[in-house]
Amino acid sequence: MNGNNNEEARLIILETKFEMLTENLTNAISRLEKKLDQREESYVTKEVLDEKLKQRDEKIVGLQNAIIDLRESKKETRSLLPNWAGVILTLGSLIIALIAFIKGMG
Repeated sequence: MNGNNNEEARLIILETKFEMLTENLTNAISRLEKKLDQREESYVTKEVLDEKLKQRDEKIVGLQNAIIDLRESKKETRSLLPNWAGVILTLGSLIIALIAFIKGMG
């Protein structure tokens, strides 16, 4: 019987150690799961990053094209400036001629 008591005490100690080890492992796994969940929330997948970079690149290309269009428009406006100056001079000459004509008749 004494041997049974020793064996029972040994089993109780082993069960207690096993329960503590199981509890520690369960807690460690829970902490790891929380850390993984937090990492997944802030982690950007390659596909998402590629899509965002693609959208950014498309915006950059659009802005570059807009800058080119503005420069071309500015060049066209500058090239029309001498034409408009000629039109203004012509209109001024016409007004002066009309004034002279009206004064000559009067």
